[in-house]
Amino acid sequence: PIHHGKPKALFINALDNDVMPFIRYEIGDLGRIIPEQCPCGKTLMRLYVEGRKDAHVILSNGKTLHPFIFYNIVREHFRAIKKYQVIQESLQGIRLKIVPDTMFSPAIAHSIKRALANVMGAGVEIALELVQDIPLGRRGKHSPIISFAHFNNHL
Repeated sequence: PIHHGKPKALFINALDNDVMPFIRYEIGDLGRIIPEQCPCGKTLMRLYVEGRKDAHVILSNGKTLHPFIFYNIVREHFRAIKKYQVIQESLQGIRLKIVPDTMFSPAIAHSIKRALANVMGAGVEIALELVQDIPLGRRGKHSPIISFAHFNNHL
């Protein structure tokens, strides 16, 4: 069950498929219940879809960080960064790949690492890696956040 305010993995049931119904099929998204009533007056519970499960970073306390948190940190230096990607391989660390532009400097790298440390908290290792390019994912899209921590049943 999804509790108010806490994002959880979403599952669907699709019983109208004559060949094979989907029962508790995990769709790969996170969602949470919105406790407030809809402005239109309907009293049913509402669901807010947070986004793809593997696009959220998970902290060791179970809290999930939305991709916009990282976007906002990097956006402060948008003229110095062509592209970025956050990779979380475990709860103990993240790797930030950056394709630098000509304005990128060690001071910007330090500023980004400090902002990430404030968001991630103590005990999380943050590695910054400058790269020439970040390849597209297997679906042909750029993935700014990749988290492998969700495979360990943290969501």
